[in-house]
Amino acid sequence: MGEFSFSGNSLDRADAMQKPPHILVIDDEAMTGDLIARALESYRVSVALDGEEARTIIREDPPDVLMLDIMLPDHDGLALLSDFRTENPLTPVIIITAYSSRERIIRALRDGAYDFLEKPTGLRSIQESVKRALDYRRQMEEEAARLARLEQGMSELIQAHRTLSARENIALVRQIAQGLAHEINNPLCAIRLSAELIDRTQELSASNQEHIEIIQKATRRLEETMNALRMLSFVSEDVQTITVGELIGIAVDRTRALGGLDDCEVSIALPEEHIVLETRPSQIGQAIENILHNAVEAMKRAGVVDRRIWITAEVYGDRLYLAIRNVGPGIPSDELEHIFDPTYTTKQEEGRVRGLGLGLYVARSVVEANQGQLRIHSQEGEGVTVALVLPLRLSR
Repeated sequence: MGEFSFSGNSLDRADAMQKPPHILVIDDEAMTGDLIARALESYRVSVALDGEEARTIIREDPPDVLMLDIMLPDHDGLALLSDFRTENPLTPVIIITAYSSRERIIRALRDGAYDFLEKPTGLRSIQESVKRALDYRRQMEEEAARLARLEQGMSELIQAHRTLSARENIALVRQIAQGLAHEINNPLCAIRLSAELIDRTQELSASNQEHIEIIQKATRRLEETMNALRMLSFVSEDVQTITVGELIGIAVDRTRALGGLDDCEVSIALPEEHIVLETRPSQIGQAIENILHNAVEAMKRAGVVDRRIWITAEVYGDRLYLAIRNVGPGIPSDELEHIFDPTYTTKQEEGRVRGLGLGLYVARSVVEANQGQLRIHSQEGEGVTVALVLPLRLSR
């Protein structure tokens, strides 16, 4: 027996409300089918004489109730019942047959049949069975709708909890970073100025000059570290409206002004119409700057001469997909799973690992705090794409 496939089960409920319920009768006796149709004249009734004809009707006009004779010329009615119930779990099936063993009837009920009528049966029995089946379907649809609303509510609750947790974590880290910046930057400034003043004197021996250079180099490293911590101290701000073009432009300009895009070509491709985003621009801008900075550093480490970055933006539904792609060797698979871990970094200087590894960690934290997601796609030898998936409008 060939596979019995049902498709097109999604019924437009608004359209269905304008029409009487659709009852499909599958019976190899044309006279029986006609009589049942007459008994159910207040409904839309279709009659199929075999399984193949039934399949066509189900695909083109899914029924609200199926009345099935389990003895058909071209299909095993029980197999047909099982296939139909798998793809149409909310549609009740009434078995109506002239002869069948007790075992087959029990199996039909176990396979999901809603009711059983044995021929000959009266018009009233048919009408009452169909009425009960329609009431049952309505209850099932209402329950399914309640479950869908519950699942949606749970999903929103989980997202809200994640967003709140991300914001609380960021607030704590920001507080720590601000405290460290205050305690370190002041003495660091004094060390740097003192080293510069000493360096201006003419009486330094070669040994002392070497010591001054060591101090200056160490100072620069500390400044880089504090800049990394500053990334965690992005300013708290209210939700604002900004176009995606403005948001990207500001982030690119800031990164370039800080020397983060030296010798790097940035191409921006946006849709013709302006995409308006309701978000926290400084925070999302900081995330974009971190991603750009990481991209350039990765290309430099890989020895990429023709350094290029592409930024594209598209809208799908209520989400903005902003992708930042760079050329280069990509990220090895063993590093990819750690790329968002705080303190994880592949930056090296003189054979030693340097930096705090906070760029992508901060970027993802910021994006998640703004109800979005940060995704990375990379294959070795094909560069890296970092995608920010952001809601066009933040939920309050």
